[in-house]
Amino acid sequence: AQPPVGSIVGPDELADLYRPPSRLVAEKKVTTLNETTVAFLAASPFALIGTVGVDGSVDVSPRGGPPGFIRALDDRYVAIPDLNGNNRLDSLQNVVATGEVALLVHIPGLGETPRVNGEADITADLDMDMPNMKFTFKDNEATINQLVLGFDGWLAMPADDIDMDI
Repeated sequence: AQPPVGSIVGPDELADLYRPPSRLVAEKKVTTLNETTVAFLAASPFALIGTVGVDGSVDVSPRGGPPGFIRALDDRYVAIPDLNGNNRLDSLQNVVATGEVALLVHIPGLGETPRVNGEADITADLDMDMPNMKFTFKDNEATINQLVLGFDGWLAMPADDIDMDI
């Protein structure tokens, strides 16, 4: 089947429609987590985790908690607890199947959103409750993205004293 008339069919055709990125933007990817990104992760109450299934399907799931629920274990590893949700396990099944993940971190009121892309695995200490299960991102790319995310509504946090209107 032919793409619809006017469809952009190649990377060069797409690039021709945009100005080149600035040097700062072009060089923003790093392979380790720097102090700024680690501090941002620690302060964030909300993130989106994108995963890819074996069949190429994608899933994006929200994760929230008190600031500090996302932890940098070192300059290459990030841990995120998995709290009770709808138990569909889409993201977790995708991580087990392919290990491909992307994390977009948000702090309400700020215009920067770090992204961490890479591979992940899932660890669980079977002597602990399931909320102690966590994603561990490895072989990361971290970026600071100048994207302002707009939210309308409430982000429910696991404790009454940290609900926030976004």
